[in-house]
Amino acid sequence: MLDEIEAQTVAIDMLARIVEVTREPDQNGIDKRNDLLQRVISLPSRVESLKKLTEVDEKIRRGEREAFGITADEGASIEKARVVWMPKKDAD
Repeated sequence: MLDEIEAQTVAIDMLARIVEVTREPDQNGIDKRNDLLQRVISLPSRVESLKKLTEVDEKIRRGEREAFGITADEGASIEKARVVWMPKKDAD
């Protein structure tokens, strides 16, 4: 999801142009679909998504610490020596 937020941020000009080009207002000048697209690509929307991801990450870490009986002091040293596990990709 972080990659999606990054891609959206990098390509914001292109996304804004797509929103502009696809605008099809009704007889009252309203285009609900396009307005929704504008909200989705807006900075506050991206910030909110990042905030939610951060909260989920914090909950997962707290749960892991609780599950493995890691105290706050131990957790600090573990964070510094953190190793990221990456599954092997199949060669197929």
